[in-house]
This record gives sequence, C-alpha cells and structure tokens, in this order.
Amino acid sequence: MKLEVITRVGAIVKDLEILEITLPGKEMGQFGILPGHKALIAALDVGTMVITTQQGEDWYTVSSGFVEVLGDLVRVLTQACDKADEIDLDQAKAELEKAEAELGQVPVDEADHYHVVMDQIKLARARIAVASRGKA
Repeated sequence: MKLEVITRVGAIVKDLEILEITLPGKEMGQFGILPGHKALIAALDVGTMVITTQQGEDWYTVSSGFVEVLGDLVRVLTQACDKADEIDLDQAKAELEKAEAELGQVPVDEADHYHVVMDQIKLARARIAVASRGKA
C-alpha cells in the first residue's frame, strides 16, 4: 500500500510503499493499518506514528489531524510531523518543561486554553519518546 503524509507546509512523504502504519487515534487510541484495510476516515490525536517498510521502521511524532484509507492509499493530514532523527531532544525537554509550567497558570474557566496546553504537553512527551528511542 502507498502512503502520503501531508502537513501545513506540504507533503513530507509521498508515494511511499509501506507494509504497515501505526497512528494515534483520537477516539480509538493507537491503531494500525495493514494492506487491505477497509475504507476509513479517522481523527488523529497528538502522538507517535510508526511507518513500517521493507527496510524497517521509521518513527515520527504527529500533531492532531486525520487519516484517510481508500483502496491501497493511506493519506495522513496533520498540522505537524517530525521524524525521530530530526528532533532535538534538549529542545523537546525544554518545550515540555515550559508547557507544564504554563499548565499551572491556566485559569479553570479557560477550557480551550487548557486543551491547547495539554496538546503541547502530549506533543513534547511524544517528541522526547521518539527522539530517545534507541539511545542509551
């Protein structure tokens, strides 16, 4: 099956032949898509995306978005996507620290602000996990 990953800055993966993709679903948690999957449109949460090809696995972080499966094409539409080797671990740790500090300052009556900060925390944690993968 083929994969496209499209962010707000353009396509970062196009026509990649894959064996499987694992994504963070908004409603269903982490889920996988294999060849022959039924047609699907699903909302994505902030988290990790794992792409499996003949050459092995590539790990990414994704922000919220959508995935569409139609025939042998999987299309991921997300605000942002970072490959493991492109993530600065120290920067991700600093982003987590900043977001956690901000969370303590969010007024209880600002639910939208709270959800934005929680997504920042989830993304920073995912970036740390993906960037740390395989490092001692």
